[in-house]
Amino acid sequence: MKKKKILFLMYSMWENRWTEKLFSQLSHKLKENYELFFVSFFDIKPYDNFTWKYFFLNKNIRIKFVYKILNIFKLRRIIKENNIDIVVWTNDLLNIILLFSTLFLKIKKIWTIHSNPLLNFNNIIKRFVIKLFYPVFYKVICVSNTQELIMIEKFKLRNTKTIYNFFDIKKELLKFNQNLDRYEENSFKNKFNFIMISRLDRLKWFLPTLRIFKELTKKYKNINLIIIWEWEYRKSIERYIFENNLTNNIHLFWSKKNIYPYLLKSDCFLFPSLSEAFWLVLIEALLTNKLIVSADCNIWPKEILNTNIDFGKILNYPYYWEYWLLVEAFNNRDLDKYELNKNKNLDNKEKILFNLLKDIYLNTSKYLNQYPSWRKRAENFDINNIINDWKKIFL
Repeated sequence: MKKKKILFLMYSMWENRWTEKLFSQLSHKLKENYELFFVSFFDIKPYDNFTWKYFFLNKNIRIKFVYKILNIFKLRRIIKENNIDIVVWTNDLLNIILLFSTLFLKIKKIWTIHSNPLLNFNNIIKRFVIKLFYPVFYKVICVSNTQELIMIEKFKLRNTKTIYNFFDIKKELLKFNQNLDRYEENSFKNKFNFIMISRLDRLKWFLPTLRIFKELTKKYKNINLIIIWEWEYRKSIERYIFENNLTNNIHLFWSKKNIYPYLLKSDCFLFPSLSEAFWLVLIEALLTNKLIVSADCNIWPKEILNTNIDFGKILNYPYYWEYWLLVEAFNNRDLDKYELNKNKNLDNKEKILFNLLKDIYLNTSKYLNQYPSWRKRAENFDINNIINDWKKIFL
């Protein structure tokens, strides 16, 4: 029987991007039944174990509008020359222009959403684009039921389906044995280590976290904060650390191909983001069985706690649950205030997280005894439990 041909349209083939990890793992599970192709926007070479047919649209990262138009014709040529049956978009809204590559071609088109759709709802142009073009796709894949509900209620879509993000957990566990270099190893030694792993942008709530740790480390000298990743906010974080003499207690590492050795060395994972859809690092933290403190984001993370529970509105924080601790999510108004008053005292929202982190540090055993089995929840997101949902889409 002739294999169907699937083309995945990626931002890049940089291994550190979580979407690339996700669809690479999916490809390994599909290779027996499908012929696979990858197209990226930039000429970033695929990583070592990449074996699929690969094309790129641009020589470098600077893309002017004229190149976006040319990409329509480049992609169309790739689709036609390789007799592609299915195209899967794995990128953001800006790349929907490439939908015109498939004009009058009899192929199945699938769009995947990996961000919070509410971020687009108040933008008139983006809302118009979504309502106009998303119905053209065979399916719009959401990564949580809450996200799908937003697409149905706010954008009036009728072609949505939820498929959770996933891991090949057997392969993930093999990554636990990697060692850190000497400098990184020393950063963890003889400290109680909190860790944040997220791209360094404004919505990840780094500034309030830094303010909180500035106060924590005044009193508790062996509290540590490890921050892993990079992005446009990095210089602001570096400047705050330096100006407040926090270099002994806050360590800013670059992005890592394998974050498990850092999670395993840590005592508590922090994820105080303002907005998320489904961030895989949360599952990675569950897999290492670490205590987790997360903001109660408007889409997620409540759904990962238990997909069958209607939490309703949580009135009191911190909220204690089987798999982690929730704190109240912050908003853009809060960030505006903190940025204007970096050296002011902590406000009430910050104090709640401050007191929780202090209690975790002083009474660690209480939390470890109360939350003993996070890995069991992570196993719900193993690729072997989810792969059939994708195969049904590709039929």
